[in-house]
Amino acid sequence: MKRAVFVGSPFAAADDAGYALHRRYALACMRDSIQRGEAPFVPHLLWTQTLDDRIHAERELAMEMGTAWLARASLLALYTDLGTSAGMAQEQAFADRAGIKVEERALGDGWDK
Repeated sequence: MKRAVFVGSPFAAADDAGYALHRRYALACMRDSIQRGEAPFVPHLLWTQTLDDRIHAERELAMEMGTAWLARASLLALYTDLGTSAGMAQEQAFADRAGIKVEERALGDGWDK
């Protein structure tokens, strides 16, 4: 089992409906990663339960913590069905500089069923 897989997916949302969509998508991405034999780390599911993504300082803190974890990852799996967020672009840029493998993934139509 590949244990150091950092999962990125869009998560910043301006309203409750967007937040709910991004949360469902992140859960579906985590399930896909598990089904691939990975033990994924999906920080935006965890930290948004404690930190408020709408507060700039708290979002920045979460991104800083994410970078600390990403630095130890063997793979950054970016799920792109809902597009690519600014946070995902930052994660990819960091991974590229650090020599961490980046893999773009898509769940395809029907991921929310």
